[in-house]
Amino acid sequence: MPLAPDVELLAADWFRRARESQRAHYERSKWCQNMNRALGMPTIVLSVVVGTKVFSDIDQHADSRTKLILGLLSVLAAERGAPPHFRSSIIQLI
Repeated sequence: MPLAPDVELLAADWFRRARESQRAHYERSKWCQNMNRALGMPTIVLSVVVGTKVFSDIDQHADSRTKLILGLLSVLAAERGAPPHFRSSIIQLI
C-alpha cells in the first residue's frame, strides 16, 4: 500500500535530519576522543611525576606504611586520570 505524498515527504525529511544529527554526533565524538588523548597523557605523566617527587621526599622522613600508602595513591591517581583505553594496560603493570 503506497504512502500518501505528505507522509513520504515527512519520512524523507525525518530521515535527512536523522542523518545530519548522526554526522554531527560522529564529528563531535572524534573531537572528544582527541581531547581525551590530549588531556589524558599529560595527566598520567604529571601524576606520576608528582607522586614520584612526593614519594622520594617522604622517603627520608616517613615509615614504610606511609610510603606504601603514598605509593598506592600515586598509582591510583595515574590510573584514574588515564583514558579508558590506557587503564587496562596500567592495571596489568601493577
